[in-house]
Amino acid sequence: FFMFPVYLRTERDGGTFHHLLWPVFGWGRNRRGEVDAHVWPLVGVSRPGHSEGGFLAWPLVTWSRDGVERPTSQQATSWMFWPFYGERRQQTYSAWNALWPFFGYAEDERSDYWSWAGPWPLVKVQRPGTSGEPRITRAWPFYSHFEGDGLDSRWYLWPLFNQRHETYSTGERHGEVVFPFWDHFVEDDREGRRVGSWSKLWPLYQYREQDGRSRFAFPTLIPLLHMPDIDEHYGWLWELYRSERGAGRTQERGWLGLWRRERDADEVREYASGLWSRRKYRRSDEMVRETSLLFGLLRWRESSACGVEFLAPAFPGPGWPARARGGN
Repeated sequence: FFMFPVYLRTERDGGTFHHLLWPVFGWGRNRRGEVDAHVWPLVGVSRPGHSEGGFLAWPLVTWSRDGVERPTSQQATSWMFWPFYGERRQQTYSAWNALWPFFGYAEDERSDYWSWAGPWPLVKVQRPGTSGEPRITRAWPFYSHFEGDGLDSRWYLWPLFNQRHETYSTGERHGEVVFPFWDHFVEDDREGRRVGSWSKLWPLYQYREQDGRSRFAFPTLIPLLHMPDIDEHYGWLWELYRSERGAGRTQERGWLGLWRRERDADEVREYASGLWSRRKYRRSDEMVRETSLLFGLLRWRESSACGVEFLAPAFPGPGWPARARGGN
């Protein structure tokens, strides 16, 4: 280059391309005869690879032709007098748009596909025929319906009311939303057996069942849809009570984890933020209770056979074994 952008020369694909007052003037040709010449923004023509195109008074008038190596009947052509009107055609497919991007229509005689959009993005109607495209009816925000790719979804007064049905290789899910107050769905396997469900009534509670486990929380202050990662990591900030049940075990806790309780078939453990903890379990035919105070500084065990036994301090307590007696 010389005093860029006064002059620039590039070499690629066996050809040389020149530019003066880049990007205004440019011309060149490579070894395959592909041409690029323009006086921007007045006029330009190019033929890169398997397509060709050009412009006049860019971006007002543009045109292109794809697949130039194929027969004319198989090529795709398009032109646009922006933003007023433009067309695209390829074999049995044709489309036009007016006052881009607000109005457009497309159809394919071979598949009976047709689509109308306008005024975009409020209204769209698409009928797929045999094309495999989704079926769409939208008069936003009053009503919309999408059916395709395993999803059947309807919105009423978007984003307030939604009904949806999703189909997967492993099963299906169906539910409804009344935003932001109610969110609910049910999951079934391929044989129609219930494998999970979710319910959320904002700001009161949420309840989840999955793979034989359940989770209940009260209240649920975040007006979001199903977002289990946020609930799992941050719910302790606003939940006054949470309960998780499954595999023969129950875990409960209060706000900020200040109170907790764990229970299974063999043992019950209760905690009050380190100040007080109690563990109850059955040894042979007798019930044993162990108590810890002040983060494990004061500990004792009670049973009908041995009475009261003081235990060694275990700071920071309470000093119970990490696993319950049943090993759950």
